[in-house]
Amino acid sequence: MKHHFLYLIFFILIATNAHSQVANKIYFIEFTDKKNSEFSINNPSLFLSQQALDRRQRQKIAIDQSDLPVNKTYTNAIKQAGATIIYNLKWLNGSVAQINDTNQLNAILALPFVKSKKTPLSRCQSIEQTTSTAHSQKFGTTIPLKPNPKTIATTDEVELYGRSERQIKILNGEYLHQMGFKGERMHIGVTDAGFSNADQHIALERLMNTGRIIDKKDFVNPQNGNIFGYDSHGTAVLSCMAGYLKGELIGTAPNAFYSLYRTENTESERLIEEYNWIAAAEYADSNGVSIINTSLAYYEFDDPATNHTYKDMNGRTAPISIAQTMAARKGMICITAAGNFGNSSWQYIAAPADADSILSVGAVDTSGKRAAFSSTGLTSDRRIKPNVMSVGAGTIVSYGGGGVGLGNGTSFAAPVLCGLVACLWQAFPSASNMEIIRAIEKSGDRIPFYTRSIHT
Repeated sequence: MKHHFLYLIFFILIATNAHSQVANKIYFIEFTDKKNSEFSINNPSLFLSQQALDRRQRQKIAIDQSDLPVNKTYTNAIKQAGATIIYNLKWLNGSVAQINDTNQLNAILALPFVKSKKTPLSRCQSIEQTTSTAHSQKFGTTIPLKPNPKTIATTDEVELYGRSERQIKILNGEYLHQMGFKGERMHIGVTDAGFSNADQHIALERLMNTGRIIDKKDFVNPQNGNIFGYDSHGTAVLSCMAGYLKGELIGTAPNAFYSLYRTENTESERLIEEYNWIAAAEYADSNGVSIINTSLAYYEFDDPATNHTYKDMNGRTAPISIAQTMAARKGMICITAAGNFGNSSWQYIAAPADADSILSVGAVDTSGKRAAFSSTGLTSDRRIKPNVMSVGAGTIVSYGGGGVGLGNGTSFAAPVLCGLVACLWQAFPSASNMEIIRAIEKSGDRIPFYTRSIHT
């Protein structure tokens, strides 16, 4: 299942002969090159924001061909052949497009700049497919807590962590906060299944009222665009970083800026969601995001033909894992949940936690003991994953009913750490992304027991 092949990633094939109609099929079409592009790496301001350019300059990262948008001549050609482009992906150099007719597909495959393979294309099930078991395991659970009856101090000079104190202090995050590093001027992108009522949640009221949501975009249903109308999982994840409810929940980066991206469709589990994430990550990169939190994990899909195997967990096979490594090469830090499969027959981390040069986060409880559900490593190419741990069992998060509750899942371990990564990078703004990652790895309590080989 290599990313450089043409993939069918959506909808079931309902016709069998070579000239019949097919129903709204979506493919990833990769191009061979970016020759004769209208853009040039010598004039990057035409396709990257100043913030993105500044990030690269600070870390001495050169603009290269992967930064260039896909070739418009190629996209125009596949449109003329009948494809409807959903979005283009410059890092993988291709287009995600709807193709309705096998004659159109054959015509596109015949184009000289389109990569393809000889083996039959994989099939995926229809959009009506119900939520899979893997999807329900992926997300953690939240349990409402009763309101804290104790009096909450009103002075701005005192922040009461309340129930969230332990998840911050176990990572020594209070020291960063006490020194004045709470995420100011840091820009965090959050990719998730939706942020239901985040714009109305009491724990996120301060975030909304201070105008620190820089951007929001729906990559699952671009026509709708209401990320606050889908799924509360992203709301809980966001609260781990941006929450501010004295005496109940203080997030790990309460003063950071955030961009919110919906990439996951909770109605089904399909490979296209990995490509949605890539589109969001490219968009985030171009718009100056420095850190991306991903509380998602993929290995099993509604169509078994597109499943990832443990052998694929090498950071170089799953499209989303390849893209996370690419994000790292652009100077961003990716914080990624390891997955909640520790008690399942799969057991291992799931993509994109296998990606190279990122922080893959497993879950511990507030005493530092590994949560049984937390996915394990190694990667199939024998790298240590997860490479860091954070509180993901009994995590204090917002929940869908509007209050604060207990959350279980690496989905919450990742953002608890992510916020503190932002604070640490704020404290050392001249450090590169890999210097920050290495410093965090070396601070782990198990580092004396391991000889690490960090791939860059």
